[in-house]
Amino acid sequence: MATPQLLLYLVKKRYIFDYNASVKYSFHDGEDNRVASGTLQLPDISSTAMSDELEVNVLAWKKVPSEENLEAAVACRDALVCEIRHQVFAFVNAFNTEY
Repeated sequence: MATPQLLLYLVKKRYIFDYNASVKYSFHDGEDNRVASGTLQLPDISSTAMSDELEVNVLAWKKVPSEENLEAAVACRDALVCEIRHQVFAFVNAFNTEY
């Protein structure tokens, strides 16, 4: 004799997103003179992104830094890319936790 069974599935709705973005930046010296500028592209920001997977394309300098400022400008740009990755990943985690 078969015994009736009741199966209950709880399904959580999942929301996803898929964005792209461009970031224009400029670096200034202590006297507020623009030392360098450029653009970063983030072609795929999605709800499944992990921080080390987030693609950030560094485009050519719009304002090329002088030789004396080149090392500092590259260091600032690298720090900016790192911080963008960190903040996007924090947003993705918060979004996925909420939704």
